[in-house]
Amino acid sequence: MPLSGRPARQPARTLLVISSAALVAGCPGSRRPAPGPPPATATTSTPAAAPRRVMSAEPPLPPPTQRGPFEGADLTPKPPVLPLAPADERQRFILPAGYHLEPVLTDPVIREPVQIAFDGDGRMYVAEMRSYMLDADATNEFTAISRISRHEDRDGDGVYETHTVFVDSLVAPRFVMPLGKDAVLTKETNADEVWRYTDTDGDGRADRKELFATNFGRSANLEHQEGSLFWAMDNWMYSTVNPFRVRWTPKGVLREPTGFNGAQWGATQDDDGKTWFQGGASGLPSSFQFPIVARTR
Repeated sequence: MPLSGRPARQPARTLLVISSAALVAGCPGSRRPAPGPPPATATTSTPAAAPRRVMSAEPPLPPPTQRGPFEGADLTPKPPVLPLAPADERQRFILPAGYHLEPVLTDPVIREPVQIAFDGDGRMYVAEMRSYMLDADATNEFTAISRISRHEDRDGDGVYETHTVFVDSLVAPRFVMPLGKDAVLTKETNADEVWRYTDTDGDGRADRKELFATNFGRSANLEHQEGSLFWAMDNWMYSTVNPFRVRWTPKGVLREPTGFNGAQWGATQDDDGKTWFQGGASGLPSSFQFPIVARTR
């Protein structure tokens, strides 16, 4: 830069200014570079497609060494399997020597029976699950079309000829157990209450409904719910699934915890009072002596 017009006695200041100017001028980016040619445009080249791999045919599988589950089976449609008449089905039973079979109660009087129980007068009560598996899709399985029927042999010939519908319009009753004069206990599927039905006028049909117990059931698969309530010799009532027992008293129903019985399909007792529970999965019955839980008062 020109230094004319500045006093000569300020060389240091002038040198400082010049030095500062030189430092500033030497800083990167303080001067724009001369315009040059534009950068070359980048181009992306498409890689050449890989050669297609020609797959050779797989060799055939070796023949199976074991027979398949349907090998040799005739899977062509067949006519439906229809139920036999009682007289025809009777001929299909294979009995030990010296035994014979006599029908005492058959369809169409009853349909889909799942449990029977006898009262003190020899009358038979039948729990009929009439909505169970009406087709392969279980259509209307929880429709209230099931019932408990009562059957009597009044002429003493061993065949039940007198029939009444004791309780109608039920949802798949889980059990039937006589309790008192002309009265039974039952519980419906997916319900939590046990009801007592009583015939008060002697016509063979229950006309009174009373709550017997609550917190008794559960809702789940129809085949995995409690059933087969029975009155044992120890004066307690047991059922499948539930890990408790109940007892009727004039002051109310008692409940006491028990061990888990592992039963699914049925429960009963033998002549010695030993309880038997059928598990279902194994197909074998199991007997349990319940470890009753002691309570501290």
